[in-house]
Amino acid sequence: MYRIQLILIFLFHLVIISGAQDVVITLIAKNFGTPVKLDSIFLENLDAPGSLMLNVVPYDITSYDINLSKGKIINGIGDLFQNEYGFHLYSNEPGLLRFYSTFQKNELVSLTLYDLTGRCKAHHEIISPAGVMIISYSHGGNPAGIVVIKGGDHLQTFKVLGGTIDCNPMLLFQETGPVSKTLIQNNHTVLYSAENFIFTPGDKIRFTVYHHSIYPGSISSYPTDGDSLIVKVSWPCPGIPFVSDFDGNIYKTVQIGSQCWMRENMKAKHYSNGDTLVDGTGVGAYDPLDTTKYWFDYDDNPDISAEYGRLYTWSAAMNGIHGPNFSMIQGICPTGWHVPTDGEWQTLEIFLGMSPYAAEQINWRGTNEGGKLKESGISHWLYPNVAATNESGFTALPGGADGDVGFSYYLQFDGYWWTATPYSDYPPFYVILDRLLDFDASSIYKGTINRGIAHSVRCLKN
Repeated sequence: MYRIQLILIFLFHLVIISGAQDVVITLIAKNFGTPVKLDSIFLENLDAPGSLMLNVVPYDITSYDINLSKGKIINGIGDLFQNEYGFHLYSNEPGLLRFYSTFQKNELVSLTLYDLTGRCKAHHEIISPAGVMIISYSHGGNPAGIVVIKGGDHLQTFKVLGGTIDCNPMLLFQETGPVSKTLIQNNHTVLYSAENFIFTPGDKIRFTVYHHSIYPGSISSYPTDGDSLIVKVSWPCPGIPFVSDFDGNIYKTVQIGSQCWMRENMKAKHYSNGDTLVDGTGVGAYDPLDTTKYWFDYDDNPDISAEYGRLYTWSAAMNGIHGPNFSMIQGICPTGWHVPTDGEWQTLEIFLGMSPYAAEQINWRGTNEGGKLKESGISHWLYPNVAATNESGFTALPGGADGDVGFSYYLQFDGYWWTATPYSDYPPFYVILDRLLDFDASSIYKGTINRGIAHSVRCLKN
């Protein structure tokens, strides 16, 4: 009996010790295998209330060690505490960020505001005097964004919420008077505490990463001590984060290898010169080889098009061009963009890992390249949305198709996209090569379809 009690006491202490152990994980953001520096990391406990934004991220590293038990980043933070130089949060509320600077001498400080798609919204420079100074930044104008502050050898980022949406001029001013050392220490404690984030081993955590020049990326897992987690992120096209069409629709862009793609399906009802396409609402059944330049809302519902994009016959997508050269056809695309050929789709697929031989075939091809194109999760795709990682940033959505039979089909099941390439020239351009992604498949289907069927369109930069 005494030996059993000793064993129970030992096991009890073992449980306490193991339960008290910190859980430290390593987080890395990568764009096609290349590590990316981050501005901030957002932690959400999906099994218990609580979240935490880690705003202070060491800017000279790309591998971040996070102590989930304490809710803080380990590497690089100790030095900041020790010398207290740099920038530290004072308060952060919608429309107004207040932080304090601590320097040994006068320093030129730059503040750059980015929205969460990476677009620069404002830039300011001021002189921060030696000592401690509170700086207030009224960033207005944006629903959410990231402020990147640089001065001397120090860099700091803060995620902020905007005020009005009319992009009023940014206001920047300094407040006089020193800040006490006690206040600094108290703010350090508050900034790095995990009072509103409690982690218990076995909880599911979502990690979302931000940088002012990338699209945010996220990953959910049940982290254990020593785990290494990789978040896949993507970049807007350099210098071209957005493109608009004649109707004023705004499309994000994404750089994938050497290609600059739209990150969204086309929604236009007009060509770039203002010419009008034909509204297919209520048209009913029609000839599958029809050359009418129809656009369709799925199920004649414009709310669906607002999310998934519109559907176009091939003649509409190509603006009536039916040969002989199908390369660099602008079609429905904005000026400077074109409907991608089968060969340009193959370039994308090969970059994502498909073999050149497989890319040439007509059928299901490759392994997980389709998953790299599909938007992850089941907000738009049906469960299980196999292998969807959206590693490429392409963010493919299952907009379905509209057929000559007079109705739409396969919304949330499948996404179909036109290429500019006919399958054969006899009969003359009746059958066209397309691409299909499916909720229950990880690969990419290259198929052939009559030109009168309506598909989604993605545009490629010239």
